[in-house]
Amino acid sequence: AILATIAIVLGVTREADDW
Repeated sequence: AILATIAIVLGVTREADDW
């Protein structure tokens, strides 16, 4: 569960960084 949350957070961060 924790790993999944980290993956989601990293995904959101990447999308935000892509801006």
